[in-house]
Amino acid sequence: NDKKVKDLIADIEKFLVVYLEDETNYNILLSQNLTHSKALTLLNSVKAEKGEGATEEKLEATRG
Repeated sequence: NDKKVKDLIADIEKFLVVYLEDETNYNILLSQNLTHSKALTLLNSVKAEKGEGATEEKLEATRG
């Protein structure tokens, strides 16, 4: 189960990096709330692809 969570986090991080790079390249202003919302959307998308239910759990990220 721990490996499953780590894999899920790794997938989300990959998608989020691409998203942030795209937004930055198009000079779109980013906020912490917007980024958090996108991360939650990505989490639910990845979980849906893997046949898991959507989540309303709190996402916590590190700064950096």
